Amino acid sequence: MRHIRESQESPPQRTLPAPTLAAPIAVIGSPNSTTNFTVDILEAARDRALDHAWVTFEVAERFNGRTYRKRALCQLGGIVTRNRWHEDPVIRAVIKHQGALPALSGESDLTSAQLGALGVFLLDDNGHVLRRT
Repeated sequence: MRHIRESQESPPQRTLPAPTLAAPIAVIGSPNSTTNFTVDILEAARDRALDHAWVTFEVAERFNGRTYRKRALCQLGGIVTRNRWHEDPVIRAVIKHQGALPALSGESDLTSAQLGALGVFLLDDNGHVLRRT
């Protein structure tokens, strides 16, 4: 029979990884409501897999003379790429015969998406979550 002894050694300390700070992927556009936001995807993020991604953004809300920092957790979806030049009937006819147009095709595309709010959290002065709002 083996005897089990209690060790006096303290358990190894686990170090937490540094928080991941991601680069911006979009800017909030219009129209918006309290639960859904329209965003314009930045050119630098167009090659990333963003559909259904969870993203956050922070906002300062003023109420009764105080400013409250909040972080919104959202899911990104409904990605749409538009090129207003390609939607013009005259330009479409030219593209139909000549193919892509330099400086217009692909270069002037605008990619937008919808953010659906999953939760909003109140932050302290250090950016830590205090509670859900």
